[in-house]
Amino acid sequence: MLVHHKIDDIVAGASARIAQEAKDAMAPVAVQYGRDVSVTSAHLQKTGRTIWAWFCAAGSILLLALLVGWAVLGYYRRELAAAKDELGRYEDAIPVLNAYYASDASICGERICVNVDPNAQRQGNKKQFSRARPRP
Repeated sequence: MLVHHKIDDIVAGASARIAQEAKDAMAPVAVQYGRDVSVTSAHLQKTGRTIWAWFCAAGSILLLALLVGWAVLGYYRRELAAAKDELGRYEDAIPVLNAYYASDASICGERICVNVDPNAQRQGNKKQFSRARPRP
């Protein structure tokens, strides 16, 4: 038993010594690993902030472009509506101008003077209008 006890003491001492030597050998590696993880974490956080800043800048630029586009579109829609109204007024005036140029008429001050066709039928609610002669 004494030999058995001695072997147990040697094994226990060797086990403790191996554990201590392994701990001593791994301590600098673990410290360096901890530092490397901290540095990498700091780099990743900085990169993450940079990426968020780029996304925010891109989103702001996109929003600004949409707002400017919306404002320009509104301006041109108003301009097109005004041009459409003006075109409608011109189109409504075309039959009046065609009738004026087809008639023997001229402008006398603020009124229209016409050369009345005596053979034409009178028109209007009360038959108060006479047709002008055709332009020669």
